[in-house]
Amino acid sequence: MGKNKKYLLLIIIIVIIVISLSIGAFFLLKNNGNDDQNNNDNHTNQNNHINPNNQKIHNLGTWWWDDTLNLNTYLTYAIENKITEIYYCNWDFDEDTTNFLENCNKNNIKVYLLDGYYKWLTDENKRENLFTKLNNFLSYQNSHTINFAGVHLDIEPHQSPNFDENRQVLIYNLIELINILDNKYTDIVFHYDLPFWLDDEITFKGITKPAYKHIIDIADNVTIMSYRDSAEKIYSVAKDEIEYAKSINKTLNLSVETSENEDIVTFFEEGKTILNNELNKVRELIPDNFGISIHHIKSWFALS
Repeated sequence: MGKNKKYLLLIIIIVIIVISLSIGAFFLLKNNGNDDQNNNDNHTNQNNHINPNNQKIHNLGTWWWDDTLNLNTYLTYAIENKITEIYYCNWDFDEDTTNFLENCNKNNIKVYLLDGYYKWLTDENKRENLFTKLNNFLSYQNSHTINFAGVHLDIEPHQSPNFDENRQVLIYNLIELINILDNKYTDIVFHYDLPFWLDDEITFKGITKPAYKHIIDIADNVTIMSYRDSAEKIYSVAKDEIEYAKSINKTLNLSVETSENEDIVTFFEEGKTILNNELNKVRELIPDNFGISIHHIKSWFALS
């Protein structure tokens, strides 16, 4: 019996060792699993930090009409507000132009040369002046390493004092000019501002359809002047243009006004907080590859 007791004791010890090893292995595997989960949580947290609340990422542009604005003040404001593109009005192509482009380039902001004049639609001399400007633009592009991303034109036929009686002609001339520029300057990316109500039926090159469709067909991009003071209205007034752009695989920007105007048109009375809230709502309504533009940097900066 003494010998049997020794064998029994040995078996008990072996069983205890096996059980201990099994328990240790169990907790080791569990801890590794927790580490993996922590790593996954950290990865998720990093992603949330990059894109908080899983918000959509869209281009955000602004008009910069006044080239005398303090660069440190206004460009810093643009950077802080995550602007991705600026429409910059300065045709001097001087040192200030180069300095502006360099500063924007450092902050991953695209710059489009901005201009606009309704007389280009009816005055041949004014139109030739535009062509001269664009030729100078190409010369600048070819002689510098940091370039404009393209040209942003704000040609508004309704600014003509004769718009009511010559509406169809002026809108046709706008489409024709956009087509001329597209064929004449194939190396330039052209963006155009477009009123949300430009749905007049126009026959161009034998095809009759709303004017905005002709323009979206030709332009590299359009910015709809969807100037309203709520996300629902901003989206609603531009819905036809949005749907058409999507149907032909084009992109566009919706835009808002911040300068003093009719209450329904601008966020001048509402201020920055409401503007930001409504723009976040707009982002949820539009496709990921569409954008938003704010008119304009000076009045936007001044909003309370």
